Parts: sequence; structure tokens; C-alpha cells
Amino acid sequence: MTKKIIRRLIVSGVIYLLGVIPVVAAQYSYIDLAKSEIDSVEIKEFNEAPDLRVKVAAGEIPSVEKRLPEEPLVVKPVEEIGQYGGIWRWMRVRPNELWAFFEYEAKENLIRYSPDFKKIFPNVAKDFQWSEDGKTVTFYLRKGMKWSDGAPFTADDFVFWYEDIILNDQLTPAKPGWLRVGEELGKLEKIDDYAFKITFTQPYGVLTEKLSGWWAPLLYAPKHYLKQFHPKYTPMEKIKEMMKKEGFDTWTDLFSSKNTAYDNPELPVITAWCVIDPMIKPIQRAVRNPYYWKVDTEGNQLPYIDRIQSGLVSDDETLRLKAIAGDIDFQYRHIQLSRSYTLFKEYEKKGDYRIWAMISPSSNMYTIQLNYTHKDPVLRKLFWDKRFRIALSIAINRDEINALSDQKGFGTPSQVVPAPGSVWYDEELAKLYTEYDPEKANKILDEIGLKWDKKHQYRLRPDGKELKILINSSSRYDCPEMAELIKGYWQKIGINARVKPLSDELFNLRKESADYDVLSSYVNAGYPGWLPTSSSTLWPIDQTYHTAKWGFWYATGGKSGEEPPAIVKHLRELYDEAVKTTSSEKRIELIKEAVKINVENLLQIGVVIENPIERFGIAKNNFRNVPEPPLSGDLTMYQTASWFIKK
Repeated sequence: MTKKIIRRLIVSGVIYLLGVIPVVAAQYSYIDLAKSEIDSVEIKEFNEAPDLRVKVAAGEIPSVEKRLPEEPLVVKPVEEIGQYGGIWRWMRVRPNELWAFFEYEAKENLIRYSPDFKKIFPNVAKDFQWSEDGKTVTFYLRKGMKWSDGAPFTADDFVFWYEDIILNDQLTPAKPGWLRVGEELGKLEKIDDYAFKITFTQPYGVLTEKLSGWWAPLLYAPKHYLKQFHPKYTPMEKIKEMMKKEGFDTWTDLFSSKNTAYDNPELPVITAWCVIDPMIKPIQRAVRNPYYWKVDTEGNQLPYIDRIQSGLVSDDETLRLKAIAGDIDFQYRHIQLSRSYTLFKEYEKKGDYRIWAMISPSSNMYTIQLNYTHKDPVLRKLFWDKRFRIALSIAINRDEINALSDQKGFGTPSQVVPAPGSVWYDEELAKLYTEYDPEKANKILDEIGLKWDKKHQYRLRPDGKELKILINSSSRYDCPEMAELIKGYWQKIGINARVKPLSDELFNLRKESADYDVLSSYVNAGYPGWLPTSSSTLWPIDQTYHTAKWGFWYATGGKSGEEPPAIVKHLRELYDEAVKTTSSEKRIELIKEAVKINVENLLQIGVVIENPIERFGIAKNNFRNVPEPPLSGDLTMYQTASWFIKK
């Protein structure tokens, strides 16, 4: 077999989280998951899984040397060189659990965080370089890297994603907020087959962090496959024939369905496993990608595990019973609530698994979000009265919610702020307006002029109508039950509140269409690996902002949505400054200012920060090479292709 030597690359410009962007070329050694560098790796020959050897012998695929890029990414396993074979089993409650799918199976970021979130390393890209002015970043790809069908993976796939998907107004009417600095989108350009650059009109100090961790956007799509569904490359008559055959009314719906990794087995991917069943199937399988571009330190092509199998169950309780029976190999979704910890601990030995602590993102649970663009002008004006928001906040008994909720008293009453212990946390702001004082809340509503009805059962709006508020609650966790408690607290101060739990899909639809009075869910304002600038919690980045019309106004350049007021525009100005600056100190100051504006004005009403030990997962005892806990909920930094099932 062909001999390849992977030599150590000198670390000359490691990027530190929240640090200054380097202005010289940054080179990195191939790294391992234990945070130590590989000084030198001599790979005399490459090896592959037995099932791939059979395909090579049959002439179905090329030899392993021809399938790998010239510089494969070398991964040093956490515990030991793994064994080929086995099935990784996990479960889902809904057919389209996209987050779980991408976290477990199908996410390969361009660059990635180290497990401690302190460094950023190459992944799909073998290297990257910033310009001195911080406006242009150049990415260098791995020569010879391939899609799962054997087609070359090149800069053309990044250009296609940018020019034919993002810039196409029919496919992407609202441009991604992360790609915009100021008013203009970044421009992606091909340099050669294995290099491209993204240029912005202003410095973009946090781009590398945005591309590295939690929910990082993917900047590529398989042009050779998807162009057959795009009118730029294929006559519309032919596309219409495909639309009719597959039941789509528009070419964009057809294209989007084909560009769906979790539900289209035909879509070429670069992930360790390739889906072979639609997600609607009771059991969805993903099999080894023969062209995967990572190897271990002995030249064994990854992944070790043959197949991933995702089973569909009816509810969380059924899933947990499956887990304690030993039918799940590694999972944290639907397992990770503290109320289930005792159950999993009790059956740990019988189920032959170990409990794995997960990093808590310190989400604010049951957060109240008002519709500031309400179609009812009376409610809109009332919601905009800060005194009204203060009354709503101090009428909530957070200690009781903390005790009765899934937090079991271990949560922390708090407004919406970044995670405790982070550089952006402010304890004084976190506690602002969190005291339980219904008497004071009643006095505030009296001062506003919200009179009681004749029977003193509820208050009247300024127009004389009964003051009614519908709380649309997320169905996640115990949000509906806690929303019922909040309803009771508000009824004590004369607000006739009702609660309506919504599914994820309907909740998001209500939010994005601004068709609600009040939302109650959980939000996050930043934690390690997820900068506050990556989230729409504090600022109107896009239409996922809690007052969607403002976010949509920014996302469409003012063409749609609703123009926000001055205070929100100021938040957006702070955001624009924060993402531009290459000074970590200045960025921290700007983020803290945004947190202060949000909390002091109660733009959202926080309730309780989740229990720091809220989240955990399980791993079967023979499921190995999983790094020591705690683990992040985003598995991209842990090289899951190196995990294996020990025989």
C-alpha cells in the first residue's frame, strides 16, 4: 500500500476563545481529544473496516488510499485504538428530531472547538488565515477529500452553497444573520479548487467562534448532486417533471427536500455515517461512509462503528424504560432531566451503562416573552409600559417554582443573563426584579390605572374590557406545569391569564408570525462554546428573536417585519460592534451593556436558571473512547467517529 507520513505541524497561532484574531497564518498540529499534540505520526499503510475490504475486492469502491485525502485528519483516540463493528443505538420520540440527528450523526464543522472551549482547531478545513484588517478569512481544504459518493469535495461546493442557495432569494429570502456584519453580507469567493475566502466590509471578530461550536452553520452543499434540482443548471421543464412526480408545488420545496441530510438517503455527505432510511421510518439507519476523511494514529480509517440505528418510540417514558433495559448505547436527549437521575442511578448496574455528566448551558427556564408588536393596540401599549413588566415579574414566586419544578430546588431564581461563572455574568442584574412581592405588584397596577371590576375579580384594560392574557407555553420539560403556576400568580394581581401548551412546531410558528400574547419557554444568553453574540436572545439578529417582526426587519434589510424602537436599535448597534471588534475586553464590555439593557428594561422576564447538574446522558460500559465528563451537548468537538463498541 502507498506510504504516507503525517508530520507534526508547528503550532504558531492558536486562537483562544474570546481572544484577538491572529493576523498571521495559523497552523495547527493534528490534535487528540485528550488535549495533547501528536508530535509525529508515521503511517506506513492505511487500514479499513472489513465490510469496505469486501467492497474493494468486488471492485465496488477504490482502495482506501484512493478514497482518503492527501492529508486526512488524524485523531488520537481517548482510550485506545478501537475495533471495527457494531451498532450505535439511540432513540427519538418524534420522527424529525433534527437536533439529535445532527448532534449524534451528521455534523462536520469547517473548524471546531477543543473540548475545553479554549482553542479552535481545523476540521473540514485543514487551515485558515485572517487578513491583518480582520475583514477576510481564507480557508484551505484537504486535497483529494471526497463526498460519500466518491465525488470530489472542493471549493466549488462552498461557492454553490453561497451563490446558488444563500444568494437565491427564493431559497433564502431572509439571509443568515451570522453572515452579515453591519448592513452587508459577507462575500465568498473561490481562490482555487482547495481554497476559498470570505470577505466582509468591516472586521468580523467572532466569525471563527460562530463556525466552531454549538449549531455552527455549514458552508457547503454537494453541487454535483443538487444542481439537477436548481433552475440555474437544469431546464425548468425537467424540474417541473420531478416536482409533479414527487408531489411538490414549487421548485424550492423540491430542492429543499433533496438538500436534507436527515431525510434524503440520496444526498451525498461528508459525515462518518450516511443515512439510508427516511426519518419517518420506525427505525432509521445510517451506515459507514466509505470516503470518510479521518484516520486514527495507526492509519485505520474511521469510523469504527458500522452503523447508527435510531429507533422511534411513543414518548419520553418509553424511551427511558428502553434505556434502563440496556437498549441504548449512548444518548442524552430525553434522558438528561434531573427528575430521571434517581431512576437511571438505580438501574445503572442492571442496564450495564454508566451515567455521563453533561455541561449545563444554564438555560433560563419558563422565561416570559411579551409580544411587543401585538396587533391589539391596547395590549401593545400595556406591554411597552415598563411598570407593567415589573409588576408581572415581582408577582412570580420563583422560590416556589424552583421547588416544585424539575429543578427540585437546585435552580437559581434569575432574570435572563449569561451562564453564572462566565465572563459576562452579573449577579446583581440576575436578581433584579426577582423578589416575590404581589402587594407591590398590585400597587404598581393601580398606579398604571388598571382598575378592578365591580366584583374585584379581575382588572380592566384602559378601554374597559377585561384584562386577559393567553400564555402560549412550550411543551418541553415541565414548561406547561410551571406556566400554570405563573397563571395563578398573575390572577392574584387581577390578570385573567390562561395557558395553552404548544408543540415545538406550533410554538415556533406562533413566535415567528408574532401571533401570541405571551410566550413561556426556556432561553439561553450565552455559555462556554456559545457566545452571547451567537444567540438571538439578547439582540434582534434574525427572525428567531423573541419579537420576531424586529428580527425579520433586520434579516430582510427592512423589506419585511416591523421597524424596531430606539432601544432595540441600540441593542443591534451593540451587537454589530461586538462581532466586529478583535478585542476580547471590548467585546465583553459590549455584551455586558446589552445584558444590562435587556434586564433593566425587562425585555424578557426570567424565572429560574436550571439546576447545574440538570443534564446527563448514559453510555453502555462497552461503548468506549467517549471523553471524560462533563460533555457538551454539541458532540462535534469529540470526534464521535473514534468511539467504538468493545467486544
